[in-house]
Amino acid sequence: MAGNDLTKTLEVYFDQTVQGFDPSVVLAQQANQYSPKAVDMSRANNQFWRPQPVMLQMEDGWDTTGKNPQQLQKLNVPASINKSGNIEIALNLQEMQDPTNMQAATEAAQLQIASTIDLSVADTVAKSGSLVVTGAGAMNWKLANTAGTIMNEQGVGLGAERSFFFSPQHYNDLTDILGAKGSHSGDVKTAWDEARLPTNVAGFKTFQTDYSGFVAGSAANAITLAADVSYTPAAMKSATMGDGEVPVDNRSATMSVTVASGDPLKAGDAFTIAGVYAVHHIKKNVTKRLKTFRVIDVNGTTVEYSPPLISTGPYQNVSAKGASGAAITVLNTVDESPSIFWRKNSIEIVKGNFDGLQGMAGGARFMKATTKKLGFPIAMLYWLDGKGVVYSVKWLVFFGVNNLNSEMNGVVLPNQTKATQAVQAIQQPAPAGEGGSGEVKKEK
Repeated sequence: MAGNDLTKTLEVYFDQTVQGFDPSVVLAQQANQYSPKAVDMSRANNQFWRPQPVMLQMEDGWDTTGKNPQQLQKLNVPASINKSGNIEIALNLQEMQDPTNMQAATEAAQLQIASTIDLSVADTVAKSGSLVVTGAGAMNWKLANTAGTIMNEQGVGLGAERSFFFSPQHYNDLTDILGAKGSHSGDVKTAWDEARLPTNVAGFKTFQTDYSGFVAGSAANAITLAADVSYTPAAMKSATMGDGEVPVDNRSATMSVTVASGDPLKAGDAFTIAGVYAVHHIKKNVTKRLKTFRVIDVNGTTVEYSPPLISTGPYQNVSAKGASGAAITVLNTVDESPSIFWRKNSIEIVKGNFDGLQGMAGGARFMKATTKKLGFPIAMLYWLDGKGVVYSVKWLVFFGVNNLNSEMNGVVLPNQTKATQAVQAIQQPAPAGEGGSGEVKKEK
């Protein structure tokens, strides 16, 4: 086979990889996309900062005598391109004579690249999404609706683009509920005939996915705060080495805990703190639900958690500080493949590129392209090993998935041994707290 003919053949197959990529992606198509400049990424070691919305606080009255004006806090969130992957195959002379071999490899590469990106998106939300809904039984409509309700109560983009991804079992649970209805018409009929849910549920665009992450159960049950917990956001801090300041990542904070007995907290655990209720991020009214948090890391009795507990100021997200001795209740008591949900701009895929390949010398040739729907860069290298008479082909992908704001995404965990977190919280009155709007009466 002549060299030019082979190049043309590879280009055709590469086009097929690019064309086939987008339809295989479910989660990635609903996440936010960002394409930084290649030269900027190279100089910053593929790490950069993304701006957060500025928040201000309303004060009573008009007279500001004796009061200092508010300072703008332009908070930023770190993001990175930190995931690279490749698929390399080698075809000998005999295999190259059969074009179906390259066709099969192309289709397999397309599916694997798509799966890798979707898996990374799902794992990011499953591990760090801080809006947590739990239930004692199987997945049901109330749990799905509670996810939307929590977002509304906390001011997370009412009317903004939201997506909900049902795990395979949760999707099956809901179609069973619909299919069991007596009148088979509309959404009930599609659930019965095709095991398909409505495209919109509880204010979300809904999707069925074959993977939505994993949350391990936890036996931790005798843990309290070892000291008061409250966090004050800061835009900049002094550089650790050298002069000047550097941005602050305000997505997580640390707290000290006391473990009376049993298992400690672990990364991925979801929990509430007694007396700490969620507030609306803009209006600052206290909700009826305990604020949910996720464990990011654990070092002895020091726990890194997200989001930070902010009890005062323009970025207030809770009714009161966490009081020393307050009980921590872990919500993920049983292993579960969660359903996940988010507001679109909270989960961002950063797309790398392959401009640097153009300046590389060597025997390999390369092609690059972007997928049509997602605009995702893919490169393909190919070279001949003359000694072994083998042609090698390598597909490359380069990206990062970043949770820019864990308070705008989360997980639904049915089948937990404890009662639903939302119900637990509603059964007790919320305190006025620091900066809250007063007591919320108990519902009957």
